[in-house]
Amino acid sequence: MTSFVPELITGHTLALVAIISLVLSLAIGLVDVGIRMFRGAGISATVTAFPLTVLCLFGFTFPIALIAYISGYLATMNRTSAVGTILPAALALIGGLNIYVFGTDNQYRVLITYCVCVFAIMLFYGTQYGAYMREASREARLIALTAQEYRIKIVRRNLGYPRIFRPGW
Repeated sequence: MTSFVPELITGHTLALVAIISLVLSLAIGLVDVGIRMFRGAGISATVTAFPLTVLCLFGFTFPIALIAYISGYLATMNRTSAVGTILPAALALIGGLNIYVFGTDNQYRVLITYCVCVFAIMLFYGTQYGAYMREASREARLIALTAQEYRIKIVRRNLGYPRIFRPGW
């Protein structure tokens, strides 16, 4: 049966979330470049601002994505309903941010909207991956139990014991 090494699972989770965060940051950074070019900013100013923009976006994306992914993953690995546990908290967070962003004169509306979108995407991905891993683990356990039972039957046959074990014999 598969043994789980916590260090590898943690490293895999961090690497996965970092790669997804980097891809999202690069995509939004390219959108920012397109907007700057459309507004008439110079190419040199746009090119020099691109790495800093991507780095700043990654700084916002990674922690939000990590929290959302782990929340979704753990909620579905626990065999309890993810809808009843995580969804109310996520909707309360999004509702509170909407009240804050659109209720005040805030210059970071786009960034907060981006972070909410990243949160929703990563929460969904985490729940899907957690559900898949739960079912894959359950299937692997059943396969391992079947193989163990087969090995026990072979040992019983080789030792000359009866085919079926009946307590009290």
